[in-house]
Amino acid sequence: IDPKKEILEKSKAILLKNWREHHFVCENYNSVSGRGGEKGSASDPFYHWGALLGFMHFIEKGRMVAPSIDLK
Repeated sequence: IDPKKEILEKSKAILLKNWREHHFVCENYNSVSGRGGEKGSASDPFYHWGALLGFMHFIEKGRMVAPSIDLK
């Protein structure tokens, strides 16, 4: 499997799993369980950085335009 596609699919799966189970998007996700907002973690249960996992999928599928970065 293409590494880029694998990252996109896993990111989307983590985001959707947590959204469907708990209806929130987390700042951080556990690297083993894939769960976000676990008790005792420093993760906020609705922090918008986690939504970037979904944006990667939208950009790859052509549903959003990727932001341009001018490094000049």
